[in-house]
Amino acid sequence: MPPSLSSLLAPFPPSTHAALARLHAALAAPQPPLVALHALPHSARAAVAVVLFLDCAAHPAAFRPFVSPSEAERGSGSSAEEGKPEWLVLLTTRSLTVGSHPGQASLPGGKMERGEDARRTAAREMREEIALDVREGAVEVGEGKSFLSKTNLLVTPIFYLLPPSFAQRALPKLRACPCEVAAMWAYPLRALLSSHAPQAPRLRLQHPTKVDRHRPPQEAFRTWSDVPWMHGGTYRLHRFRSGHELVKGLTADILLYATTLLLDKPAFDILSPTQPSWEQVVQGMVERMQRNEGRGRKRWGDGESGDKEGEAQRYATCVGRDGVETSG
Repeated sequence: MPPSLSSLLAPFPPSTHAALARLHAALAAPQPPLVALHALPHSARAAVAVVLFLDCAAHPAAFRPFVSPSEAERGSGSSAEEGKPEWLVLLTTRSLTVGSHPGQASLPGGKMERGEDARRTAAREMREEIALDVREGAVEVGEGKSFLSKTNLLVTPIFYLLPPSFAQRALPKLRACPCEVAAMWAYPLRALLSSHAPQAPRLRLQHPTKVDRHRPPQEAFRTWSDVPWMHGGTYRLHRFRSGHELVKGLTADILLYATTLLLDKPAFDILSPTQPSWEQVVQGMVERMQRNEGRGRKRWGDGESGDKEGEAQRYATCVGRDGVETSG
């Protein structure tokens, strides 16, 4: 990792420097050979911004996802004083007026425009959605591997770091574009390491009846469903509770990837036993496009997005448990 990147985390402890070094090294490593993604039309591609920063008492309340000691003293349960800094990621709640995934948790991002690459798309979408301009102090860490969305868009995550001094200035100034974003908030990557919500400090959780009203309330911290998908396998759809909306689907997939690179591998299986790797899925999509077969059919329609396709409980919902999980 370049010394200049590590120096941005001063005066935080060495563990944060080591985590950032792991992330930077993983993103800088040569990727498996794939059919050139740049050959795809821009209409088949999208990018999202994975904006990382460290928890700080000076941040606005919306970006502090843990129960504070003062709240615990008022009877809301046990908590812990701040120990080692927590890695947070910036999330949004999509506006109810958008055409896809209304009201859902999301990373800032969107479809690629003509002449753009993934980096330009992610930077533009951040400016448009939350008024965050990377040129003012955010640091690009690297480009991650690509994923495939429910609508068969190839989605590439771009990782950014908000250095502590810049985060304290920038977070209070963020402004949501009301036609696209209903709320902005932060989520701890450590929460994705286990099927159980963090307790020290305790993660603030929204009441189950106040989110995803088109589905039964989710009492468990993590649930999952195995959904039939391409290549004859199944896709494991993860859902995590938060202080806002459920973190699920593609957003959860990308954040599980980020957590694995930055912190550690989760204590549960990310993929189903028959799920192809994301590299295989992306390769297959690119090859279909090159054969002029189009992007393919949507993965499923089970009400997960609150859309008109399918039924809310078309596939069984399982309570998440650490270790090996099977739907049978």
